[in-house]
Amino acid sequence: MSPCVLYREHPDLQKVLPGQNLTKGLCFMGKWLQRIGIVIGFFVLCGTLFQMRPDQDYLRQQQFKALFKEVMPQIQVKYPNRPLRIDTLYWPDNLQSVLTTQLEKWQKEHPEAKPLEDAPLVLSAKWSNTRWNDRLTLKTSQHLFSAERVRVSWVSALPPLLAVTLALLTRRLVLSLFLAIVCGGVLAIPGDPLTGVLNVAKVHGFNAMADFFHIQILLFAGLLLGMVGIMNVSGGTRGVVHALQRFVSTRRSTQGVTWLMGMVVFFDDYANSFVIGTTMRSVTDRLKISREKLAYLVDSTAAPVSGLAIISTWIGYEVGLFQEALSAIDGMQLGGYQAFVQALPYRFYCILTLIMVGLVVLLKRDFGPMYHAEVRALKEGLILREGATPLTSSSFNGLDAKEGIPLRWVNAAVPVFSVIIATLVGLFVSGGGLNYTVSQWFSIQALGTIFSGADSGLVLLYSSISGCIVAAVLVLAQRILSPLELLMAWFRGVSSIGVAAVILVLAWMLNDVSGSLGTASFLIAVIRDMIQPLWLPLFIFLLAGAVAFSTGSSWSTMAILIPVAVPLAHELGGSLLLIIAMGAV
Repeated sequence: MSPCVLYREHPDLQKVLPGQNLTKGLCFMGKWLQRIGIVIGFFVLCGTLFQMRPDQDYLRQQQFKALFKEVMPQIQVKYPNRPLRIDTLYWPDNLQSVLTTQLEKWQKEHPEAKPLEDAPLVLSAKWSNTRWNDRLTLKTSQHLFSAERVRVSWVSALPPLLAVTLALLTRRLVLSLFLAIVCGGVLAIPGDPLTGVLNVAKVHGFNAMADFFHIQILLFAGLLLGMVGIMNVSGGTRGVVHALQRFVSTRRSTQGVTWLMGMVVFFDDYANSFVIGTTMRSVTDRLKISREKLAYLVDSTAAPVSGLAIISTWIGYEVGLFQEALSAIDGMQLGGYQAFVQALPYRFYCILTLIMVGLVVLLKRDFGPMYHAEVRALKEGLILREGATPLTSSSFNGLDAKEGIPLRWVNAAVPVFSVIIATLVGLFVSGGGLNYTVSQWFSIQALGTIFSGADSGLVLLYSSISGCIVAAVLVLAQRILSPLELLMAWFRGVSSIGVAAVILVLAWMLNDVSGSLGTASFLIAVIRDMIQPLWLPLFIFLLAGAVAFSTGSSWSTMAILIPVAVPLAHELGGSLLLIIAMGAV
């Protein structure tokens, strides 16, 4: 045991050890050395990025695509439904093909209403750049249309890099994301930092909240948490756990039931840890199973099973991030929910972690400190290490069943299954499944087409509303809670989304800032020739593990990495590598 841990966990030693000041100094020094190492690493990475020479032709093409998307709506407003022709006589040779491709794509997406009545609108194109900006100008004989963006360079990678560094230093993700967004806003408008700061809310904040899909996802997650709140207070969630306790008799069966219950309560990782941990604690204590082992069984099941469940409080958060990243990729037809489902088989960490827990229970094999904790609990009867202080989560305070409330598993199972059924039916109907024949409903290819064409955001919103209604009707029909108690349980559940909602909105804002700076384009231009696509998922997984271990939050890790990892994987290896990379995060 290190001096820092020994001193912290044994308060009596602080009174009698003559070297306590030295111990305090070592703890203080260790923390600051770690922080200094993080800061040095940040500047080393900045220096490395500065020295790199990205593919300038690729960057110029990506800049043109972004500017073309900005300037064409201006022309559409002034000359609606006119066929277009662009004069490329003085256009750079390396942009000729991309200009033709983008114009054809635009005209395909915006077909002319009267192509035979009006002559094509001839536009002369000009590409110009300064030290800081790139500009695209399209003009007619009477009007001029232009768009300008900051040039892509190594500083484009600063916002996400700064977000990671500050998260590691401060362990405060909200502050880290906000400061990274402000940094990106200033970099997006060189020479005018005040406007850049004001654009954080006026432009990037507005873009994050003006997207109706984003609003749908926030509502879905909040309503689902409201449903979980009703299930918890009505005793439904605890009823599921109690229904499985009848199979408990030995140490192995107790651990096995804990593992199985962790997979049954799949709809929320916090509810999983809170309910199963508190319910099984008395049983595991009686059978001399150490608290360390109980924590391992609960924690190593809660997050992985929530990450694999097609209906959980995680899905709204992840679908929102996936959708935002996918929408920035040209020609991408895959939606956020469909990408989430397709990435499930590649979530090897979640799958293997659940299998590992089962094997530890089945084979009765413990390793390292876990082994010593189990030996201590069996031989000495100490389920807790001497000097240890158990911590309790406040995430669901006030959301547990009161004494005397009947614990009925139906009150949890029925709302969850109603959400699952409503989601599947909604995706089927929204995707046009009723237009197919009955025989086609059993075709994997047809079902894939149906679900990929569904409005997943709207379906998830309606399914969460149906889940809340079902949970409320069940509780009121059995007179378990009064209408006021029901409303308070629902409201407490919804309000628990607060921090997660802020993180999600800030992640969308950071993605918008990074898009304006061309962060993904720069990283792709640098890495595309340095790393084999085969190794990219492993690289992303290791980076995600390091960020998650340092910040202590899976949601923080996804918010930081998904906006960069998704376009990078698509550029290096297409749709398949993109899906695998999503699973790696």
